[in-house]
Amino acid sequence: MGTNKHFGYAARVDANQEKIVSELRKLNFDVDIISRLKGLYDIVVSGFKYLPGCIKTQCSVRVEIKNGDKGLNETEQEYHAKQSNKDTLIVARSTEDVLKWFNWHPDSIEYLVNKIRGADDRRN
Repeated sequence: MGTNKHFGYAARVDANQEKIVSELRKLNFDVDIISRLKGLYDIVVSGFKYLPGCIKTQCSVRVEIKNGDKGLNETEQEYHAKQSNKDTLIVARSTEDVLKWFNWHPDSIEYLVNKIRGADDRRN
């Protein structure tokens, strides 16, 4: 059996992970953190995805969190390339990126993210 460079332990997590996880949980998403496993994605997010025709369905997405303009490292690229369900594996730099996958309306994303970040509601 050959060695597998996947699934060791990661040395660190991206600086924006804690904020993204916290914000998603405030929006009632279930978030499982697995970022300590090297070569895998960072979190699994479960919630309702909105489909055309006002259909709402429960589903999950695997999320690789990146900070700033950093891209996937070699191990992550290999993992992503091997996946058969690529549409359930995304790279996110913000909470908004995850909400877009769940097909939240852009106005709703802006309003709710600003609200949980403590911004004033200027729509009154």
